[in-house]
Amino acid sequence: MHSCAIVLGVLLAASAQEKTEAVPMTWEEVVAIKSGKTPEAEAKKWDGKIGEITLTSRQSTQHVKFGPNAGQTLFGFKDERMGQTRYALGFYTTDRKTIEALKAREVGQRTPFKIRGTIVIDYSNTVHITLREATLVDE
Repeated sequence: MHSCAIVLGVLLAASAQEKTEAVPMTWEEVVAIKSGKTPEAEAKKWDGKIGEITLTSRQSTQHVKFGPNAGQTLFGFKDERMGQTRYALGFYTTDRKTIEALKAREVGQRTPFKIRGTIVIDYSNTVHITLREATLVDE
């Protein structure tokens, strides 16, 4: 009986995480953090939140083989609906559906899509912002 309660608790916790309300984040907010225009203390308000961001153009894909992100796929995407930008948002995922769908996109394809993941703010490196456990948002 005890092990059933543990399994049920784990399933309920996972279900609650999937239903967590995402906080919308604009591309302008992402760029301000990546470029350092947003002070670190202000950017930290996003850290750990489930964020949802609209992106368009794939810049890179890499299956990470070493280090703390080993086994994950790293994508770099931009939102170029308002013109060219030098910044790309990196996000990590292990979700097969997300990986297959995003790899199938042509480089430079500009059809908007939404991605959801845990926002990580880290000003100790030049990246400043990434998403973890990212998944495509079904609309």
